[in-house]
Amino acid sequence: MTASRAAELAGLTRKSWERYELDKSEPRATSLTMLVEHGIDGTWLLTGTGNMTQADTQKSQPNLDPELLRKIIEELENFRQQHNPDWSNQQISQIISLGYQMMESQEAEKRHETIKNLQFLMLAATL
Repeated sequence: MTASRAAELAGLTRKSWERYELDKSEPRATSLTMLVEHGIDGTWLLTGTGNMTQADTQKSQPNLDPELLRKIIEELENFRQQHNPDWSNQQISQIISLGYQMMESQEAEKRHETIKNLQFLMLAATL
């Protein structure tokens, strides 16, 4: 996939996409959610492992829930604005991935309660 096409799917300009590729800025939750909704594999987006598109992903691997992913990234953005931790992109990806796994393992009706657990995880990562 070209950078122009990826930017288009994420609702971004080509220049904004280039800043992401160069680690000069980070994508917003809405951009990542739009990519997942357009068939980009969420696990690949977060970790760089596996296949880029959901169509290429083995059927044994579950698809990511775009709404849950959006909530986690939004909470991460809110936390970073309040606490300004010095996290690398790799640490951010790991927090998102672990947070997703943690929240996904909870029952759907208990997800709102697990946001506090996610905040605790982020706070622990700043120590």
